[in-house]
Amino acid sequence: CIRDRLRPFELRNLCWYEYLEMYEVVNNTYGLHIAHFKLHDDHPSKTKKVVIRRKFPVIVQYHGFSLKPSARRDTPDKKETFSFCVLVMFKSYTCISGIRGDNRSYYDVLYDVNGKM
Repeated sequence: CIRDRLRPFELRNLCWYEYLEMYEVVNNTYGLHIAHFKLHDDHPSKTKKVVIRRKFPVIVQYHGFSLKPSARRDTPDKKETFSFCVLVMFKSYTCISGIRGDNRSYYDVLYDVNGKM
């Protein structure tokens, strides 16, 4: 299982969009006097950085896919990649392989007719 090691353990139930919108990674200055979360033990910046809550939410910009008709996602590979990116951004998970669950593809999860997303 590939675990999400970028978000602090305490924030594991947030989807990526919520995490990026509400929290930021800052330098761990000596005497940091505000509430903060430590990064995972195996994170490369665990001793230098911490995660704090933003004063105001931000709008997260994602530039992974274009909505232009010339950049259509009409091949199976493009549909699968697009679906994976949407699920990572907006579905809560603690294990990346858990996003797909018992489905054959990320596309099936995203467009599940039973609404299990």
